Amino acid sequence: MSQYRVASSTANARALAFVRRVHPMRMLGAWLLALPYASVMLEQRAPWGVWLAMGFNVLLWPHLAFLWARSSRRPAAAEFRNLLLDAMLGGFWIAVSQVSLVPAVATVSILAADRLAAGGWRLLGRAALVMLVSFLLCWSALGMPLQPVPTLRTLVLSMLPVFVYTLALSHVTHRLGRQIVQQNRELDRLNHTDTGLDLPNRRFFNQRAADAIAQAREHGHDAVLLLVDVDRFKSINDRYGHGVGDQVLRQIAQLLHEQAGEDGFPARIGGDEFALLLACPPAQAAAVADSLRRAVAGLALPHCPGLVPGVSIGMAALEPGHRGLDDWMGAADRAMYAAKADGRGAA
Repeated sequence: MSQYRVASSTANARALAFVRRVHPMRMLGAWLLALPYASVMLEQRAPWGVWLAMGFNVLLWPHLAFLWARSSRRPAAAEFRNLLLDAMLGGFWIAVSQVSLVPAVATVSILAADRLAAGGWRLLGRAALVMLVSFLLCWSALGMPLQPVPTLRTLVLSMLPVFVYTLALSHVTHRLGRQIVQQNRELDRLNHTDTGLDLPNRRFFNQRAADAIAQAREHGHDAVLLLVDVDRFKSINDRYGHGVGDQVLRQIAQLLHEQAGEDGFPARIGGDEFALLLACPPAQAAAVADSLRRAVAGLALPHCPGLVPGVSIGMAALEPGHRGLDDWMGAADRAMYAAKADGRGAA
């Protein structure tokens, strides 16, 4: 049930974000398209009722649509209905303008681009049908007036909405694209990271280890694998609690980051098991292992004065006889158990 509530809350948050994105674009479109239609209304000496309708469309409708969608139990569905109502209003204004051609083209272009960006071809098709029906009904009711040729003023004022709105829509699309890229990067990081310790996980380690093997064999580089196991970790959890055990793991993870340097690759490969890939000669790797062992033994844990953590480290250089990662891991694993047999806390 809790997972369902989290998923529902996330979906609702996305829907409200969609509603908030549409609101300023609807206001901008209404204001911009009002310019050429106001020019046409002045030329046609439109009655006051038409001007009231324009005032409603420009001043009230964008905010009413926003409030309606935001307060709805299904904000996204309500917003899609609003987008269809926008198309209906567009058909109305094309009819009222007596099919003034250039404002009509500007209206259709802006509404079509917006519907396509918001809901794809399906929404665009529904909006086109709504606009057509609205236009035919209003135009028939008005007696099918036709004055398609605009004045120069109306022509200029019709070009401005298309230019400005296209820039605004491109900006919104670009911003959303950047957000998606950032979200994908974060998702990729989460897929490759043990978030509790901020270390790469086993899957990412396997990929990097396979790359290290290929690079070492192609270019003749040194490659050494350290497997690190926390000594008596179960006893730490049993005696001091899992909170202290998690603290020990976090501090060891931090030490692995420090010992890895610029070229090393630390990872968590199991509950209390870690790995460290090093691109250096075995003697240098042995020094890193000994430094890590001593650093872990020197960890200070508040409220646990009797706790002295330790690690056993197995080291294996990549050899020609290793057929792949399993062989290399097996060699390091045997070295680690040999270190445990020597009394633990050894490398």
